Amino acid sequence: MESIRVLVASDLIELRLKINQDLAEIEQVQLLEPASGEAEAEARLQDQGADVVLVDNSLDGNGYAAAQKLHQAFPGTGIILIEETIRDDTLHRALLAGANDVLIYPFEPKLLLESITRSAALAKEQAGQVSASGKRFLPKTRKAEVITVFSPKGGVGKTLTSINEAVSLYQQTKSDVALVDFDLDYGTVALGMNLQPFYTLSDILEDMRNINAETISSYLTPHESGVLVLPGNAMPRLEPYVRQDQIAAIIAALRDSFDFVVIDMPSRFSEELSPALTMASRIFLIATPEISTLRNIKASLVAFGNLGISLEKVKVVLNRADLNRSIRPNDVAKTLEREIYGSLRDDSKSVIRSMNEGKPLVASTTRRGLVRDFELLTHKYLSESGRMPTRTKGRGQQKEKSEQ
Repeated sequence: MESIRVLVASDLIELRLKINQDLAEIEQVQLLEPASGEAEAEARLQDQGADVVLVDNSLDGNGYAAAQKLHQAFPGTGIILIEETIRDDTLHRALLAGANDVLIYPFEPKLLLESITRSAALAKEQAGQVSASGKRFLPKTRKAEVITVFSPKGGVGKTLTSINEAVSLYQQTKSDVALVDFDLDYGTVALGMNLQPFYTLSDILEDMRNINAETISSYLTPHESGVLVLPGNAMPRLEPYVRQDQIAAIIAALRDSFDFVVIDMPSRFSEELSPALTMASRIFLIATPEISTLRNIKASLVAFGNLGISLEKVKVVLNRADLNRSIRPNDVAKTLEREIYGSLRDDSKSVIRSMNEGKPLVASTTRRGLVRDFELLTHKYLSESGRMPTRTKGRGQQKEKSEQ
């Protein structure tokens, strides 16, 4: 395993001894000569480089300011701030400073090592992404299209659709795309994309007073596809701690700083999450050719009307369209009295492999089968919404964007 080069920036002898003691026997960590100030730390990084910098909160009188300067000068280096106590604004200040984590001193050796390992991995992943403080996430002059993916029945491919729709949108437009996991029971978007996020929905909820279009992207985790992800909370049953106005504020901030926002919902109606439906530009209502599912879908259409949601923006997407020969797409359309907006074929083998490996289907080089179905669904949506790009570029290239 490649070693992680760690620099400690602090003039506190006790802290340096503690870190030396905790990491002395860890083969994967290489400690560099410590720095007693921001200028010295910058010189060390310039000459020797480091994967992670541990910054004391009192460095040069303001460790957060020092951390921000180091982050701006060396964006590919992970930064961990060391604090004595957690205050209301600690997390917010750390995010603005570009830190990947905050450790409260004194800390356990295991916690220190875990933080260093995660920070190094995240910094490496973010190195290929545009910084959250960069121009890419300046507030937009045109609000994002919000696509909410919903189904009243679990296991119908809702999360699969959310992930692949988000990645497909990025591939076809090279625009700024956010994928949000609002499944408050147990979100699986991060798992389906093989992400190990630092921040989840609960972290945003704790910092709501500081959330706006310029800061919210700091909480999102970049995926190699180009999509930025707001994962659901690792702890299930978050709903009692979520308010409707908070969800509305999160969507509004995302809508002001991205071009597209895709929201993965739980398989049930929730008053707290209702803004994800009422504020959506489109609702992809996922169905399968099964009687129990279609019965629930019909009930959902009635519920949408009761919520004052225009059924014109509700689009039925039929997943596993060829699963049941006795219930064909035409039968589904007649039963629901709705046009089938998009059809996704049944390919359980590819879907299981994709979700287990954490690799979106549309990220593969294959352009046929279920991958093609997702591409056609995205293309249709872009054409009808007026967001089809006039010129696209090859995969992996960044779109040239004028300053806004």
